[in-house]
Amino acid sequence: MSRTGEPAIAVIVPTWNEASRLPRLLDALERCRPRPAEVVVADGGSGDRTRELARARARLVHASRGRASQQNAGAAAASTEILWFLHADSIPPPDAPAQIAAAAADGAPGGAFRIAFHPEERTRSPLLPVIERGIDIRTRVTRTATGDQGIFVRRRVFDAIGG
Repeated sequence: MSRTGEPAIAVIVPTWNEASRLPRLLDALERCRPRPAEVVVADGGSGDRTRELARARARLVHASRGRASQQNAGAAAASTEILWFLHADSIPPPDAPAQIAAAAADGAPGGAFRIAFHPEERTRSPLLPVIERGIDIRTRVTRTATGDQGIFVRRRVFDAIGG
């Protein structure tokens, strides 16, 4: 538990050559309230400055390349009740940890956010709003989130399903 009585949240970020994206995510996490208790970057052997950038602002763990093995390594390094998996190109809203805490208080074993492309990204293709909507519909129908949606889960559930 955090000092406020809310469940402590660790952010797990799998990376591989994400030096151009990681700082923007780390900046966004610093604006979050409450702030995540831990930020763990699980790097899969980057050849750029990803590890250097991560080491300066987060806990860096080395993992075999591959999203699942990196997420599992990051989860193993975290010490919190809630695990929140984000991609390096994610920009969570400042109240995301409060939304996660509210879901946890309601008994949710986990969840995810609706995907929304950053306004700068939206200018690259008129199809991005269509993709957003398609992912939203897919998530609602299949009750399965994509990794881009900021999946969060209680540690006991994560451990029970084997990661």
